[in-house]
Amino acid sequence: MTSVTYKKHQIDTQVMGKNVYSIELQPGLTSEDFRVFEEQFIEDCNPFYVSCKLEISRLKEIHLLQNAGYSLIEVQLQSRVSLRKQDSVSTEGYSFKLIQSQEDLQKILEIARTSITHDRFSVDQQIEEGFSGERYAIYVEQSFNSSNEEVWGIVKNDTNEIVAFRTHKFIDESKVLLLLGGVSPDLLGLGIGPISWSLCATELRTRGFVSAITHISASNYPVFNMEFGFFGFKLQKTEAVFRKVYFS
Repeated sequence: MTSVTYKKHQIDTQVMGKNVYSIELQPGLTSEDFRVFEEQFIEDCNPFYVSCKLEISRLKEIHLLQNAGYSLIEVQLQSRVSLRKQDSVSTEGYSFKLIQSQEDLQKILEIARTSITHDRFSVDQQIEEGFSGERYAIYVEQSFNSSNEEVWGIVKNDTNEIVAFRTHKFIDESKVLLLLGGVSPDLLGLGIGPISWSLCATELRTRGFVSAITHISASNYPVFNMEFGFFGFKLQKTEAVFRKVYFS
């Protein structure tokens, strides 16, 4: 088995205009193994940004990455929630709409470009500003065009305005992976985030799904507090995300 494998991220590469990769380390990897890999990897791939996600218990590999010049950029939480029993908030005045037209999609993409400002790229001082919004918009468009993903809008009924969105991916007949979500920046702080999740959970439960999983940054406090503090999400895994920027 190869001790290190890598994957090119096409959307991030497209937006940044430089090669973006992630790597995966196998147990038992030595510093010499990684040195040999990295030399060949640089020659073959000309990377600019490379990330690696590891469970925080894998201290040997974490130290190996740090010694090779990788820096901690994010702690990521994987959580699971049961859809069978969900605390809910009042969703009066709002509805959940499956996005099927290009006109509605453009409204969603504008929210994605302007609302998503907190991710590991936006807090990274070695990455130019403005990358995150466009990156997320392309991921939303990818979900729109995918056969096993969906884009939903949260609509304010009295104005028929799309004020927020959510995307998810079907894992199997009973489970979904929650992907992205965003709220119009001028409506932040009005409780639309909890309304969005309540509408989503109701829709998924009605269609027979029993659980959902998601990944969030541990420093994304509004989402953390909403999911763990109110809606009963349970922690499944804690992972550290490291990255190295190769200047060429």
